[in-house]
Amino acid sequence: MRFPEQQIEQVRAAADIVDVVSAHVPLKRQGQNHVGLCPFHQEKSPSFSVNVQKQIFHCFGCGVGGNVFTFLMKVEGLEFPEAVRRLADRLGIPVNPVGGSDDAAPRRDERERVRRINGRALEGWRAALAEAPGTAPVRSYLERRGLDAVAVEQFELGWAADEWDAATSRLMRAGEVEQDLLLAGVSAPRQSGKGAYDRFRGRLMFPIRAVDGTLVGFGGRVIGEGAPKYLNSPETPLYRKSDVLYGLYQARQAVGVGMLPQVAVVEGYLDVIACHRHGFPWAVAPLGTALTERHARLLGRYAERLDLVFDGDAAGRAAARKAAALLAPLSLEVRVVVLPAGEDPDSLLGKRGARAFQERLDAGLPLMEFLFGECLDGSAGESVERLLVRVRPVLEVLARIPDAVRSSHYIGRLAGRLGVDEASLRQHMAVERRRPATESAARHPESGHSAPVPATRPLGADMPHGESLLLHLVVQGAVAAEWFVERVSPEMFSSLAARRVAGEIATCVRDGVSATRVVDRLHGEPLLQGAVTAWLSHDAPVVEGDPLDCARSCVAALVRRETREVGRLLLEDIRRAESAGDTERLTALLRQKDMLTRTPLAEAAGGA
Repeated sequence: MRFPEQQIEQVRAAADIVDVVSAHVPLKRQGQNHVGLCPFHQEKSPSFSVNVQKQIFHCFGCGVGGNVFTFLMKVEGLEFPEAVRRLADRLGIPVNPVGGSDDAAPRRDERERVRRINGRALEGWRAALAEAPGTAPVRSYLERRGLDAVAVEQFELGWAADEWDAATSRLMRAGEVEQDLLLAGVSAPRQSGKGAYDRFRGRLMFPIRAVDGTLVGFGGRVIGEGAPKYLNSPETPLYRKSDVLYGLYQARQAVGVGMLPQVAVVEGYLDVIACHRHGFPWAVAPLGTALTERHARLLGRYAERLDLVFDGDAAGRAAARKAAALLAPLSLEVRVVVLPAGEDPDSLLGKRGARAFQERLDAGLPLMEFLFGECLDGSAGESVERLLVRVRPVLEVLARIPDAVRSSHYIGRLAGRLGVDEASLRQHMAVERRRPATESAARHPESGHSAPVPATRPLGADMPHGESLLLHLVVQGAVAAEWFVERVSPEMFSSLAARRVAGEIATCVRDGVSATRVVDRLHGEPLLQGAVTAWLSHDAPVVEGDPLDCARSCVAALVRRETREVGRLLLEDIRRAESAGDTERLTALLRQKDMLTRTPLAEAAGGA
């Protein structure tokens, strides 16, 4: 049984490896990673690490590693196709084997029924906005908010008529049953008696899509009088508001597959749409809740920089402070953008345009600078005791930064702002955290936390050091995979394992995906997969100096080895031609040998 690559990718993109692993292994968060006791060998100190951003796991004790499919295969004893189907069923994603059909019961489970109802509901609401009479108020609203036909189409906006059961009746006529309409949250139960009525009435409808494009729920903005102003779908088998960010799907569609260069986190549907319309197609928003830990993990998977865009009022600043504690541990550039009082992105873009909004983004403060200002501005002349109370939120955030260099930098900056000795501030932080010295801290004293120290052990494959180092640099992203593929072919490597990895890197480049996806392509080869996840588990460079210079040296060594091997084979052919008296062949072989000798190494290696 084999599934199409597109379906496998859909399942992988929708899954969160932390959620899957947590069902089997208690995990503790440490920065952007989660650690726990390895389920695949006996250990007393945690050496099992799950990398949220890269969606991989690796054990530094036994060397096992892989992606979400690999974990399910090992922990539940499954073959790869079974792991794909098992995870797809849990996520409610239908998958069909190549040349077959999915006859499993989960295809008609709750998630599938909710997905179908959501699609049908959206079709009706979109048609109502485009065709139905009585939509003058919503059309007038769209015009006032600058929502043209392009925005309506891109964000699939619709209109829920101000009628008691228009959508419920329409869907039941199409064959849906009341119980499923209630499950999907499209309908609500009557308070008295039997039956159901429309949850959304007299509202502009915003469909909510997960990052993989699945339609998971809706938000509705009342037009005219009514409360609440915004109403979201209740949580359903498909929809949990803490898991979804409005606009992230559209952002990935606009920018392309892979990491987004930046994401602007705004506060509402109309803010997201306004940003996209004015040339900022990377805006997203939480859905009726503050930014959550799961949101932070999601953003860490897809973004390299975050701009937290908040209203300039007290509530907006408070939201920024709360977001800081969630985002500080991630290896992301985070900036806080505070808008003028009374403005939000939608209003600012509408009044002053994209340039003014860009200026605000450019003026955003780095996350810790913002926190310093929030806690210390206006504190001149206060006592040390009072200052320490003021900076307690900053200290709590600093305690959650796993990177020792970043943490030390900010502690030094904070000590300077407070006018105290840095060592004394560190001592105060240690007392506040009530963290006694432990064996784990002693193992990792530079960071002050108990992250497992990678064991010095051979890779899970027999590779010469130079070959594994070159592949490590490429998989880690320190050297561009395209640069590598242009200069090296898999056949140039001496070990079969290295050839295998190099071949998969070339496939990734051909398919237009990141070289980190090599780990996804090594199912059934646990030693190699463990080696690659070990490489991916280290964010720090594997060499001192310029990684590209190191890669050039490794490539040159491969070229020298291949040149020697080609020369050896040529000499054997020359001897055979001489023995056979084949003058014509001998002349051609000598010409090849002369060209090989005169070819500069840098040219043979492909240059810089």
